[in-house]
Amino acid sequence: MNIKRLLFSILVFLFILNPINNFAQGPGEPFHPMTAPGARGISIHLHILFWENPAGTIYNEVYFSDDPALVSAMDPSVKILDGYPSTVFDSVSLNLYGQLEYYKAYYWKVVEYDSLSFSPSPTWNFTSRYNPTSPIFFFDNFEDGLLNWTITNEGGDCIWDLFNLSSRPYTLPPSATGNVLAADADYCGSGSSTLTTASVTFLTEGLIFGLKIEWDNDWQAISNEDFGYVDISTDQGTTWINITTFDQVDVRNTHEEHYYYFYTSTNNFILRLVSVQPGWDWWWVVDNFKISGDGALTPMLPPGLLKARADTSDLAVNLTWGSGSSPDPIIGYRIQKKNGLPTDASNYVTIAETNSSTFSFIDEGVELNKIYTYHISTLSGPSGGSSIFSNEATAYVPPVVPVELLSFTSSTVDNDITLLWTTATEINNSGFEIEREQVSSPQSAGSNGEWQTIGFIPGHGTTSEKQSYSFKDENLSSGKYLYRLKQIDYDGSFEYSNTIEVEITAPLEFSLEQNYPNPFNPTTKIKYTIPSVTLRQAQSDILVSLKVFDVLGNEVATLVNEFKPAGEYNIDFTAVSLPSGVYFYQLKAGEFIQTRKMILIK
Repeated sequence: MNIKRLLFSILVFLFILNPINNFAQGPGEPFHPMTAPGARGISIHLHILFWENPAGTIYNEVYFSDDPALVSAMDPSVKILDGYPSTVFDSVSLNLYGQLEYYKAYYWKVVEYDSLSFSPSPTWNFTSRYNPTSPIFFFDNFEDGLLNWTITNEGGDCIWDLFNLSSRPYTLPPSATGNVLAADADYCGSGSSTLTTASVTFLTEGLIFGLKIEWDNDWQAISNEDFGYVDISTDQGTTWINITTFDQVDVRNTHEEHYYYFYTSTNNFILRLVSVQPGWDWWWVVDNFKISGDGALTPMLPPGLLKARADTSDLAVNLTWGSGSSPDPIIGYRIQKKNGLPTDASNYVTIAETNSSTFSFIDEGVELNKIYTYHISTLSGPSGGSSIFSNEATAYVPPVVPVELLSFTSSTVDNDITLLWTTATEINNSGFEIEREQVSSPQSAGSNGEWQTIGFIPGHGTTSEKQSYSFKDENLSSGKYLYRLKQIDYDGSFEYSNTIEVEITAPLEFSLEQNYPNPFNPTTKIKYTIPSVTLRQAQSDILVSLKVFDVLGNEVATLVNEFKPAGEYNIDFTAVSLPSGVYFYQLKAGEFIQTRKMILIK
């Protein structure tokens, strides 16, 4: 198990407090945002971005723009929040910075600062909702390649392909730039022909009565055998309905607009472009291909802000939203869910419908360590129509472990090792057993023993407040030591932390230091060191004698008289029964002898 509990929230950004085997020394990247990367359907007003900040954050900044380069570069011109020196933001209302535009991509980034460093999140993006009175269901300017189109060849020498407008003598409106899609027999050479189809599948949403299909166009034909067809299918390609046809008459440098009106329950369409140019003919070129809704009356609108909160205590995701709108009476809301992020390929499925006065829902069909994305639509009566979908909101359900350990460190003073650790949250935490294993020597990587329990520190039960702990391991000999924490729940279950290694370095030479305090009354401390065996070229332990004498040379106390391993030692000398005066203390260790003077004043 991992002793670190991953922080979670439906409102969160966030990469990331490091796991226990890679402790964060400063704020990590925030957790994933509720408006997750690639989220669609964002309301053009009143949308709020939420996130949760890593522990240790002192202040943060937020960057937001429709220009990804400015956000990625953290350009000051797009900084919308600056918490310097001590303000930590966890949300921002975009309405404060002007209304968004319909159907447009926006980018944002959070930068977290602690006392040592800063950590920027990735650049996230979302797309605003299209205009419900003229919704855009599909648009392609071909600058990102043929990602949306399926190209087939029905026997010609040339197929639909991408060309750069500057490389061919096409004639299109000024709005056509960069890459274009072309079936170009002229490019293929003498005797070439095209018999090729480009098709795209798209979905519609909401109550509409027709489609508007438009594009920049250059159709150049030679003979009456040349044709270009724009067709649509509402039954997955079984039957096709012609939208428009080009023949031997050139149609060049035009912006084409065509309409298809329907009454059908489907929202799944396929549109295709079929080029038939059997000889060494010219070309058909299109750019800025757009499909939008047409014929909507007063539009129905979904809620403007859907929120999703993960609740690991009850293993559920809590959804809340505001009211939608409709010219007809609202009869309720339809809730849909998909596995993963908005950009994942999984399909949405309807999980519930509520009545018109219910604006919350608890989804209990979730699992630990999973990601879910939701959207909802408004339902109206008596026609049973539905609106376009709301913003996509993503919830992250983390694994649940009892203790979130933020840090586990050590410090060494003389022959004492102090262990320090902190927790961010605790659930049913009985406490920590401290375990130690000694490495055989500083020169050896091997271990000379098993893990031993050397102490126990009680925990704080269940708490969401940061807690700090310490434990001192005293009077250790030189060498390397391994430490780990065994966190134990009230029910007896436990988890181990990572292991840290601490070394106490052996002294390089014999020494006897001046006692402190001096003069003293009646107790003073005497410190001496014994170097490692490799430096002494002798047995591993050495007979050590530390004695106290008066000015006449009479022995008045024996403090040490035994074999000692290498290390640093502190001895307390109490002279309650001795009179004031000058005394001498002497260290003998093998051939080493050293004497120092001390003064007792009563």
